[in-house]
Parts: sequence; structure tokens; C-alpha cells
Amino acid sequence: MFLQRLAEYSDRIERPPSLYAPMPIHWLIVIDENGKPLNMTSLIRDGDRKRGGEVRFAPSLGNLRTSGIAPLLLADNGGYVLGKVAKGKKDKRVQDCHKAFKELIRECAGETQLPEVEAIRKFYDEHFSELKIPDDFDPADNITFRVNECWVIDLPEVREFWLKWAMCKYELLGAARCCLVCGQTKPVLRRLPWAIKGVPRGQSSGTAGTALISANSDAFSSYGLKETFVSPICFDCAERAVSALNALLQDDRTHLIIGDVVYCFWTREPCEFDVVNLLSQPTLEMVQRLLESVRTGQPAAIEAQDFYAAALSANNARVVVRSYWESTLPSIQRNLARWFEWQQLHRADGSDQPLTVSRLAASLYHKPNAIEPGVVETLVRCALTGAPLPEHLLFLAVKRNCAEQKVPYERAKLIKAVLASRTVSSASEGRTGIETEPKEVLTMLNRNLNDPAYKCGRLLAVIEAIQSRAIGNPSQTVTDRYYGSASSTPASIFGTLLRLAQVHLNKLRKENQAAFLERELHDAMPDQFPATLTLRQQGLFALGYFHQRAEMYKPRQRTETQHQQLMMEEGTES
Repeated sequence: MFLQRLAEYSDRIERPPSLYAPMPIHWLIVIDENGKPLNMTSLIRDGDRKRGGEVRFAPSLGNLRTSGIAPLLLADNGGYVLGKVAKGKKDKRVQDCHKAFKELIRECAGETQLPEVEAIRKFYDEHFSELKIPDDFDPADNITFRVNECWVIDLPEVREFWLKWAMCKYELLGAARCCLVCGQTKPVLRRLPWAIKGVPRGQSSGTAGTALISANSDAFSSYGLKETFVSPICFDCAERAVSALNALLQDDRTHLIIGDVVYCFWTREPCEFDVVNLLSQPTLEMVQRLLESVRTGQPAAIEAQDFYAAALSANNARVVVRSYWESTLPSIQRNLARWFEWQQLHRADGSDQPLTVSRLAASLYHKPNAIEPGVVETLVRCALTGAPLPEHLLFLAVKRNCAEQKVPYERAKLIKAVLASRTVSSASEGRTGIETEPKEVLTMLNRNLNDPAYKCGRLLAVIEAIQSRAIGNPSQTVTDRYYGSASSTPASIFGTLLRLAQVHLNKLRKENQAAFLERELHDAMPDQFPATLTLRQQGLFALGYFHQRAEMYKPRQRTETQHQQLMMEEGTES
């Protein structure tokens, strides 16, 4: 299905001619109809080679061009075109490459009988020494020819010759088999000559590129079949699929790179709905518009059409399709809205900032380059499919909290998302008594939630605030010292923490600063301290700590006013 959908998408893009690929052309050798060189023109913009030259479709061998001598017709680097030796290259080999390049041009001139190609043949045979090569020429630069005003590589006869020559030279086609994509019985490819560019940590930066289908050892063989015969595909379907995948990997609107994984998103028909931005750089306005469109039942400018997504990584020179799924745009929109609802969490200033998938994943590790591909893939899959987040992510978050002795906003959001998603999942399956708190109660401090784990987390934040108010900015807070034990075995440590808190409160009472903190301490006190906390309870502990800490850092006057109103309401009810 993956290859079929790619082949369908190729009808919407500009495809290069067969066995052509985009190439940055740095220099243009202009000759007349008799083969005399007129000039050698630089196409490098502003003298910056890193920005490349003029990109045009030119003959390509993709994965077929490795360490051997393999000339490209009429467009190649300075070693092949001019016989110039680049730094670190051997002169003997470069001269062999140059000879093969000229021999290919002679074959093309004899086969096509084109005057433009004949002019280039005469240039090499009769006028090559007359060419003035600029001083700033680099042998690694790409060069092609123009005869008067004609770019010779663009001529239909040249393209046809190149396709026929390359397929014969490299024996690209094998026996006739049923193509996996179109279902027709045709000669199938022995090797895919096209390179996939843009897969992280693949060989996409080199000439060879990354192969989409390949089997060259017994471990990859199937039923005695090797090379591309393990997945038989005809020339036309293979070329369309590779062109489509390369187009997706080059367009910022259709791919997203996170760590070592690249995600490709596309639809059956063109659409304005931007999945990539919602996952890579969501704004509050963007998310609110999405949530509103789902609540009102009016999808934002999308039609009920098919949606496709694939996760790719690289194994040396091969593309690894980690996952592939199909859905519809309305379903994707609803799932993304649910994804952002799961994450909703208010900070001290009352704001709720949508976070990217990469920031959520990075919060689970001590450094960004340690992120496991499976974690990112899981987050993206759950965001698009609406599946509940696995408890493994909660385990990683809880473990990281204990290692760092703190609960940052990004990790608190992820913990909240795991708990909220599993709450919804349990409710839909009719289970009770396991995850009963609705997702809405976890967006901010909930004084009515009497879960002992949640209250223990709140209590640690209050004790931390009491210590900070009593002695200023301590070099090591109670959280820095005791978060791990408080979040896993609260009964063993909170007796000690409460005694320390009373010492600090005695000092604050003398300064008339204890009333508010004592009320918060009493409000956060659980009915009992559990001996141990389960994984889910440790997640609730972290949220309780985060919520209470955000409450303590609100403007003082506003916080105390809210608390007084709460006390008055409780008095009225009693």
C-alpha cells in the first residue's frame, strides 16, 4: 500500500525525466555549432558554492554510481568533464573517468545524429585545448554544455538515449513478474537506480544515496530471490514512487524530522490542513482554532479525504519503513484535537503553551541526542491515531523526575497526557476503579481531588515553599534532597519533612508570614501517607507537586483572595 500511495502522489508533482535527477550546475561551457568554445560561465550565486549553482534536471545514476567509473551523459564533475584532478584524487583514475565521459558522448552523437551533440564531440576532438578555465574553478563542481542557446541535456533525443544506454549498460531490468504496485506482468527492476535523499543518518549526503528496496545478502533474501526481486516492481512504478518520496522529503509542508526519524504526511488530493506545523511548531491560536472546529462539528477547511503517514529511518544505505498508516482528514483532525486536550496544563501565570513532539520527547532524557526513535514514533502515532499513550512513557517521565529531583513544565505536560489518555481509554472500555479522574481535573490545581498520591505531591510543594520563605534561597531545597523518596515511599519521609516544616513555620509566625502557608499545608495534607506509590500514583504525585507549585508562584494577593473565597464557601456549606 505504501508504494501504491506514493505512486498515486507522483501525479501531483513535477517528475524529472527517466533516470534524470535535480543537479546543481556550477559551470556552463558554451560552444558554437562547430564545437569552438565561446566561454565558460559560472552559475554559482554570489560566489557561494554552498548555495550551489542553477539546479536543473540532469542525467543521474543514483545508487548505481559507487566507486567504479560511471560517467553521466553531458553533465558531470570537473574530473569527468575536463579531466581536472580534485584534491585527494588520483590522476590516473581521473583520466580514465574523463576518457569514459568522452566515449559516452561519441556514442550519443553517433546514435542520435543531433548537431548539438556532434558539436560537443568536435569540441573534445578538435578544440578542447582552446577552452579557458577560470582560476576559481573547482574540479568538484558540476559542469554541462550549451550549444548557442540550447541546453543539450534538455533535448528529448538525448534523454531517450541516456535511458536506453543506462538500462542496457547496468542491466536494470530482469524477468517479467507481477508488479506489486500496478499488478501488471512486466519486466521488473533488478536494482533501483534512484537515491532517496533526506532520511536522517542515511547516505543521502553522498552520491549513492539511500535505497528504498535492496537485498544483497542471505539475511535479506526471500525464496532464493535477491536484489529488488524480493519486492518485484516495474520501472515506471518504481520511478514514480521514488520521485514522490523524494518530493515529500524536500517539502517542509509534508515532512517532519525528529531525531533519527523522518515522518512524511500527504493526502489523496491537495489540502490546506497543516499537520506538520501542528506537530512541529503549534501556536496557541492554531490549537484553539483546531479545538473549536472539532467542538462545533465544522472541520477547518478540510474535506473528508484519505490521509497517509509514514515513519522512515536509515540503516546505513537502506531506508527502513518503521511504520505506515492510513486514515481520513476528519479523523486526523479529531485525534489531534484530543492530543492537545490531553496535554492541557496551566502554568503559574494561567497560560497553557502547546508543545512540539520533540520537546515532549526531549523532556524524558538528559540530552536531546539520547532520544530513542521508538519514543518519538510512539508520540506521533498516538497524536495522529488517538491511541492512548503507553505507560512506558510514564515510567520514563517518573524516572527522569527522580534523577533531576524536579518536575519541569514539558515533563508535567507529558505525564498529564499519559494519565488523561489512559483515563479516556479505560472509560471507553467500561473499566472502573483503575483510572477514574477525568482529564479536566488535571489541568490545574484541584483542591477537591483527594487522591493521597496527588496530595502528597501538593504537600511537598508547600513544604518547599515554607522552607524558601523562611530561609530565603537555600542552596538545596527539600525537593532537591527528598523528591525521589517522597514520590515513591511517602510514609518513610514525610514525618521528617513535616517536622522541618514546623520549625520554619515557627519562625514565620513571629514575622506574621505563616497564616497563608499553614492553610495551604492543612489543605494539602492527605488522610494517610501510603507506604509505596504505584507508577500511576507517582505520575499523580508529580502533577500534584507541579499544580501546587504553580499555585504558590501566583501573585500573592490573588492567591490569598482565592483561598479566602474558598474558606468562605466551605463555611457556608457547613
